[in-house]
Amino acid sequence: MHRENGTLVDLNLAKGRAVGKMKATITQRFEIDGLSVDIECDGRFIFWFKREGNEWKAQYKRVFYEKDKMIPVDEKTVPVFEKEELAKYPKGYQYLAMAQHKIGHPILLDLPTVNKEAFYKMYEAIHDWLEGKDLNLFWD
Repeated sequence: MHRENGTLVDLNLAKGRAVGKMKATITQRFEIDGLSVDIECDGRFIFWFKREGNEWKAQYKRVFYEKDKMIPVDEKTVPVFEKEELAKYPKGYQYLAMAQHKIGHPILLDLPTVNKEAFYKMYEAIHDWLEGKDLNLFWD
């Protein structure tokens, strides 16, 4: 499940450009080693808009994974994830990746996180986009 936690819009009406930054949380329940846990993963959805006539149209969308955590359903007990195993997955979605791997899902290891260069490039590009410059947002 995805839960939307709020959206902020940067708008330049004169240039006909906008950027929407939506915070969201992925929540998934797992049964691991006989224990029920919820994994929550926070991220940002970034939407790039351009005004065409009287309509605002999305031009690009980027998602960045920020952080995640494991929450015991019984409020006491969580399965043990070894540090070496967790280290195989990018910070930002380590627990989510580990839990999904344990139930047999293939894991993508190159999803964008806040610690990667693309995250910082994106925030630099937001300024340029709002000033009306055309951009290539496909860095990775």
